[in-house]
Amino acid sequence: MVNYTTTVGKTIRLKGLPSMLIEKIQGSVKMPDPPTYAATTAGGDVENHFHNETTLDVEGDPEQTAKNHKAWEEYITERDRINAELSERMMKLMLIKGTEVEMPNDDEWIEEQVFVGADISKIPEDRLGRKYYYIVTEVIGSPDDLNNIMNTIMKISGVGEEAVLAAEASFRRAVEEAKVIES
Repeated sequence: MVNYTTTVGKTIRLKGLPSMLIEKIQGSVKMPDPPTYAATTAGGDVENHFHNETTLDVEGDPEQTAKNHKAWEEYITERDRINAELSERMMKLMLIKGTEVEMPNDDEWIEEQVFVGADISKIPEDRLGRKYYYIVTEVIGSPDDLNNIMNTIMKISGVGEEAVLAAEASFRRAVEEAKVIES
């Protein structure tokens, strides 16, 4: 376990997670396949290939080009939605199971949020939801805190450096998206 003090002065303990649980969360979503196009080989066979950003335009066929771009946009939207969902699940896993946080015995922290005008209607009643809400509103002081917490938990858990960097980028996006949604 590792002690970590956040930018708001709260000290929490970070601990590793079971690798199988991480894999279960990662496997809980299915990423969509990109749209496809058919190509005829020199031998006359027809092969299907995944589109990428460079294969969408069909010379001399503006209708098919428009269909390809629409399918690509739908794919990107769905891929981003699923990535955001996976990021949220992983963040919940890490903050609920990868941290030891001393929850207050009273509701003073809620009273303080009410006093300063926070919308507390989103505070869950269940124990884990309440813990998660407390961590994200009272313990984590900055996106850097979140990244440091996630990275440390993943390293303690034995996750490879490449996966740590990919997760960091994903969590950063999730935090930025959350800021946009709250605005």
